Amino acid sequence: MRPARKHLAENRSQVCARDDETPSVIVEPKTIGARAFVVAEQRAASRHLIAAGIQIDRAHEHIAIVDKIIGMTASVFVGTSVDGFIARLNGDFDFLPAGGGEPHGYNEFMAGIDAIVIGRHTFDVVLKFSPWPYGKTRVVVLSSRPIDLSVIVGGVVEQMSGEPAEIVERLAATGAHNLYVDGGITIQRFLRAGLIQRLIITRVPVLIGEGIPLFGSLPHDVALTHIATRQFPSGLVQSEYAVT
Repeated sequence: MRPARKHLAENRSQVCARDDETPSVIVEPKTIGARAFVVAEQRAASRHLIAAGIQIDRAHEHIAIVDKIIGMTASVFVGTSVDGFIARLNGDFDFLPAGGGEPHGYNEFMAGIDAIVIGRHTFDVVLKFSPWPYGKTRVVVLSSRPIDLSVIVGGVVEQMSGEPAEIVERLAATGAHNLYVDGGITIQRFLRAGLIQRLIITRVPVLIGEGIPLFGSLPHDVALTHIATRQFPSGLVQSEYAVT
C-alpha cells in the first residue's frame, strides 16, 4: 500500500475501440497479455481509420499516444494478507507489520519511480502519516472532487482526473516513465485498462477473513509471468510478476 502501506504498515473484453464516428475493430485477446492486447487493439483501430481514408490526423495522433504509453512502466508494490486483503473493511491495516517490518525491497523499488499514482481514499489515509511518507517523489492524486493540497508539508503533489489511459498519456508527456500505482480501486482500474506491467505482492502470514481485496473484476484473463519469489525471516513472502 502506501509506502508499501507505509512500508507495508505505514508505507500499502475483449475491449473494442469505438466512438460515434469510429468503426469498431476487435483484436482477439486469447493469446496475448492484457497490455499488449489493449495496445494492439488501439493501434488496429487507428490503422483502420487510416485505411478507410477518414480522420487521418486523428488516427496518427492516436498512434502517437499509444507509442507514449508503450514507453511507460506502471508497477504495483503492495502488502496483503495471505487471503488477499489489503485492508480491513474499515480501512485499517493493523495486521501488517508495524513500521513496515523488515526491509523487503521497498526503498530499492522507490529509487526507480518517477511518479506515484493514488486514489482519493489512499491520499486521505496517507495524510495521517507524519512526516509525509513519499518525500520529494511526485505524487498524483486521482479525484474529480477538489482537494486541499496546501495541507501537505514537504511533498510534491498534484491532482488529476480521467480514465487510466488519459492519466498515463499526460504523465508520459511530462517525462514520467516509471509509475507506482497504489490503492485498491486505482490498481483495479489500471489493471482493467491493461496498463499495469509489474506486480510485486508481499504476503503477510495472517488470514483476516474479510476486508478490502487487492483484485476485482476483469474483462478477461490477465496472463502473468512469474519473475521471482522471495521469503524473509519474519514470514513475509514476496512474489513478483510481469503482466504479459
